[in-house]
Amino acid sequence: MDTRTPFGFHICSLPSHRKEQSDFGWDWGPAMAPAGPWQPAYILQVGPNEIHVRNSDIDIYREGQLNLIPPDQSKNWVVNASLDYIGQLPKDATMSYILIDSKDNTTVSQGQLSNITITNGAITGSTTIDSEAVELWWPAGLGAQKLYHLTVKVESYSDNRNTTVASVTKRTGFRTIILNEFPISQSQLDQGIAPGNNWHFEINGHEFYAKGSNFIPPDAFWPRVTVEKMSRLFDSVVDGNQNMLRVWVSGRTGPFSCTRLDLKRSFANFELLLVSGFWGL
Repeated sequence: MDTRTPFGFHICSLPSHRKEQSDFGWDWGPAMAPAGPWQPAYILQVGPNEIHVRNSDIDIYREGQLNLIPPDQSKNWVVNASLDYIGQLPKDATMSYILIDSKDNTTVSQGQLSNITITNGAITGSTTIDSEAVELWWPAGLGAQKLYHLTVKVESYSDNRNTTVASVTKRTGFRTIILNEFPISQSQLDQGIAPGNNWHFEINGHEFYAKGSNFIPPDAFWPRVTVEKMSRLFDSVVDGNQNMLRVWVSGRTGPFSCTRLDLKRSFANFELLLVSGFWGL
């Protein structure tokens, strides 16, 4: 039975629900409008000068790099770390880091983060890593996927000893990617390219063909989304000579965000570029 309203939606009360549109029916999913908690809930107890890190973000880019503008590939890397926390941060809190090669566990770089900024609920710091100290990450078909483990610590020096208040470790890589929309250059015109603007991706300063698919929720019922199912899916993407996935509804594709799914070979050893789509929210 077709339950669509004259407006095209499957559930007529959609305007009164603050939910993504696909919950009300799409060509690949049922109209169920699920409600209620869908992630674990916790009760936390932290003492004085203790924190619980609820979210962390590592941003890696070239020195002087600006959004949407091709960066200078000869510049060093800037690593910016931000930790959102709950609790009371010690007044003398500092941040340190250690970068380890994920293949042979050798230490690539370590030290203190600078430019420390502390707000009510967040602490941020940054450092610079020599361009020659690390290898580049490339998507499938263009090169190796060099990965590193980056550990960021929040520390406090009291009672003549250094205390680790919190620690976060993430697997990451070093690469730049932009969508080049600059005007066609004279050298491109000389090659026979039509006048206008570019519209292509550049990885580490190199143009490449983006070959990929739309990645929709893999199952209408989230409990059936397993590590094995996701691993087979990503393996098939790489085996099909693809290098990019456009993640529908920005990764809400399972019991928890797809980008946080604990896969042994997450995103097929991270060979894939991901593009988030927000319009379906």
